[in-house]
Amino acid sequence: MIAAGATGEIHGIQGSYLQDWLFYDTDYSWRLEPEYSGESRAIADIGSHWMDLTEYVTGRRVVEVNADFRTVHSTRKKPRQSVEAYSNKATSTAEYDEVPINTEDYASVLLGSIAVHAVSLR
Repeated sequence: MIAAGATGEIHGIQGSYLQDWLFYDTDYSWRLEPEYSGESRAIADIGSHWMDLTEYVTGRRVVEVNADFRTVHSTRKKPRQSVEAYSNKATSTAEYDEVPINTEDYASVLLGSIAVHAVSLR
């Protein structure tokens, strides 16, 4: 529809992404550890896909970013033994170490763009 001009000129795009796989304080993943996943979590892991999609469907290139990052859950309970990801297998609280979290789990991002090419979704 965008490529065909059916939507008219695009002046703004709004989107969000919520995930629940770290819902409980006992949910844990290597993605919480910057030494394995990098310094950013919400933006580098999921937000990068949203930015890529925005560029793709609009035919514009992101050239400016204004962002507010926040770590809502500053600690988590890391299992002392290996636990299968997404398994919902709970263990007793005695089997966890409380660890600090240093990556963001919330981000609000405003993107600025310039037109660089025509959109072709075919």
